[in-house]
Parts: sequence; structure tokens; C-alpha cells
Amino acid sequence: MIKMLDEYNEVIAYLNSQDTRRNPHRIGLERYSWSDCEYFFTICARDSTHPFIDAYLAKAIIDALLWRKQYHGWHLFCYCLMPDHLHFIVQLLHRERQ
Repeated sequence: MIKMLDEYNEVIAYLNSQDTRRNPHRIGLERYSWSDCEYFFTICARDSTHPFIDAYLAKAIIDALLWRKQYHGWHLFCYCLMPDHLHFIVQLLHRERQ
């Protein structure tokens, strides 16, 4: 578990060191916490690069996604890691909407 956390932290540090321009959210941020919805995410590499062809990085990305699934209790329906982006569909734990 410690090794997985170290790899996850390395990936996050790498991603944080990259270009920080983001696309605007298409729905209000508060809706990302609703548990009665499924969420489809796409996370893209910057500048049309293909970083996920690196086996070590691809494994770290998938391990981080699966760690989040377990740690947060997500219902992870599916994921697809492509050379330049990641798709995944999740549903959150059931919690009362605030």
C-alpha cells in the first residue's frame, strides 16, 4: 500500500508540474458530489503527447484510479486508458445531498 501511495504521489506531482490550463466545468461543481448520478470523465494529456504508452506511467495511472475506487468506495463501471487520455465512469457512495 505504501508503494502504491508513493507512485500515486509521483503521478500527482508530475501532473501538477505540467501546464495548468483547464477546460471550464460543464456542470456546477456542487453536482460532482451527488451520489445518484454516474459521472463520465475524460482526462487528457497536454500538447497532444502520448505519455501513457510508457508502461510504468500507465500502471501508475490505473493503480491510482483503482486506489481511489477502493479508498472512496466508488462504483467504477469501467475505464479505458488510451495513449493520450483516460476515460472512466464512476458513481459515488450514497450520501445525503446537502
